[in-house]
Amino acid sequence: VDGLVQRTVDHLRESAQRGPAKRGSQRPNNAGRGGGGGMQDELEALLAAAAAEDKVVAELGEQFAISDETGVLKPGESHNVNVTFMPKVDRFFLLPFAIVSDGLPSEGVLEHGVQGALLTGQGCQERLKLHWHTDRDRAFNGLDYHLCVAHKRVEREFSLANVGLIPVQCEVACGNHTVEMSHQQKSVLPVGGHMTIQAAHTPDKIGSMETLAFINARDMQMRVPVKSQAGEFSYGVEGDLDFPPMQIKSVHQRKVVCVNSGQLPFNYTLRVEPPELASSLLSLKLKEPGNNPNATATFLNGGAKIVATITCRPRRRGTYAGRLVFEPVSEIEGAGVLDAQEIAFTLEVFECMVAMEPADPIVEFGRVVMGEEKELRRTVSNNMTQALPWRLVVVPEREIVPDDEAMLSG
Repeated sequence: VDGLVQRTVDHLRESAQRGPAKRGSQRPNNAGRGGGGGMQDELEALLAAAAAEDKVVAELGEQFAISDETGVLKPGESHNVNVTFMPKVDRFFLLPFAIVSDGLPSEGVLEHGVQGALLTGQGCQERLKLHWHTDRDRAFNGLDYHLCVAHKRVEREFSLANVGLIPVQCEVACGNHTVEMSHQQKSVLPVGGHMTIQAAHTPDKIGSMETLAFINARDMQMRVPVKSQAGEFSYGVEGDLDFPPMQIKSVHQRKVVCVNSGQLPFNYTLRVEPPELASSLLSLKLKEPGNNPNATATFLNGGAKIVATITCRPRRRGTYAGRLVFEPVSEIEGAGVLDAQEIAFTLEVFECMVAMEPADPIVEFGRVVMGEEKELRRTVSNNMTQALPWRLVVVPEREIVPDDEAMLSG
């Protein structure tokens, strides 16, 4: 384009510098021009070459319009010629414009003069471009809110840039009442400018949502797809940990089911508190349902569940209080902190399920005179939750010697 402009300007300048032809000079005889079309032929040849080379030369009547193409001026008279540029496409145009006067015939010689200009114009249309701020939005080429909590507000933003050559007056609109957009009043976006649009979504029900937002300008409208999947959190632990009284080194098991009865997935932890119980008395094992990715030792999808087995192998006697804690954690925006679910339990551990109190290893009668009686009392207790038969076995009596006392005390 620059080369064509320069060549055309140079041509018009040279023509003006030559001025009217001298009297007696011989004008070339151009076929079809009656001997007076040399300048016009040169201009047309230049335009033809430029059109073939640059393809931006406008034809009269397509992009430019001239009010008067011919006329006669009286001495001292002036006349206004209106030139109108009316681009129909977005591109650069030029049109060499010349006023040619063939002069008056005098003694068989024609005088002529030329004065011209180069008409240029840039046809422009509104050009806007959207810029997404998240990978998920870029992949969707729209606003993808993905998983949302029903009735919880989620905020996003994206940018709009003016990549054209003219300022653009635009506004943002969305017909879905669950989506709120900023810049809903008309504003002018300058050339090269951009603006950040805030887009908040508050789903009002469980389920999927798809809608369209619009960027409205004078001559264009851009569509912005919007979608989300809303749900609620609902979860719990089914079962109880009603361990019976137990003897040291015995084994007892209970099972509970961790359930995600909502629509939204979450990660979770399942643990025994206080931690020392897990290290000394209890072990916890989760039974994953095969290769199902919806329920693992750390993740539960909506509608999934997993079975946990709690095994107790007590190593020392005593009474212990603890709790099993099921704590879900979600990274879904708007989820906040999810409440943990707990099951409390108590462990009663005895050395023997049938116990005798006092539990001294030696029942000491001391010295008793032959023929007399001495009575000692011991209490036999059932530490289980059901009836338990018992019997007292007396080993054959034998004489106790000092060495035996040391052995028994050990």
